[in-house]
Amino acid sequence: MTWEIIGVIIAALTLFGGVMTFILSRVFKFGQLDARLGRMEKDIVEIRDMLGEHAGKLSKHKEELSIIRTTMQLKVKGLNDVFTRKHSPRVLNETGQRIYEEMNGADFISKNKEILFAKISAQNPKAALDVENAAQFALAASTGENFFIPIKTYVYNAPAVETTENGSIELTIPIACYILSFPLRDKYLDEHPDIVQ
Repeated sequence: MTWEIIGVIIAALTLFGGVMTFILSRVFKFGQLDARLGRMEKDIVEIRDMLGEHAGKLSKHKEELSIIRTTMQLKVKGLNDVFTRKHSPRVLNETGQRIYEEMNGADFISKNKEILFAKISAQNPKAALDVENAAQFALAASTGENFFIPIKTYVYNAPAVETTENGSIELTIPIACYILSFPLRDKYLDEHPDIVQ
């Protein structure tokens, strides 16, 4: 063999070695990259799971805040007397009954009875007054649901309610929940005769 052939072989081996080194370094880097991507994917799944857990908690807190806000708004002095009267138990008065009929309350309760009853039952009511309070909570907790859209639409388009004592009152979602709660209470009690009345 001549030195020229040996030089060509050495050059070819050097070139081959360089190419192999380059390829192996890329493969190694891809391996590291693949491992990193695997860890990132795992982290993303963990974050998504954590957010999922907290999303449920946030939704529950939002529901509780909605109930508290509704209850507080209904505590405005004299508001209950605008739409109901004490009749042992409290019932809708003429104004409350008119609004109940205008918003198709009976149809609304009938269509969504199963969901609303489940929310009342979740409060574990023992007496009729418990059912009355649970009915208000069940409705307030449902205002974000799609089935509540007809009531929201009614409230949005409803004119102010004229009263003699309180003047003009804007109809709100909490008021609509308050009005709906008494017929809902009665329907629940009719179907649960075991509850003390």
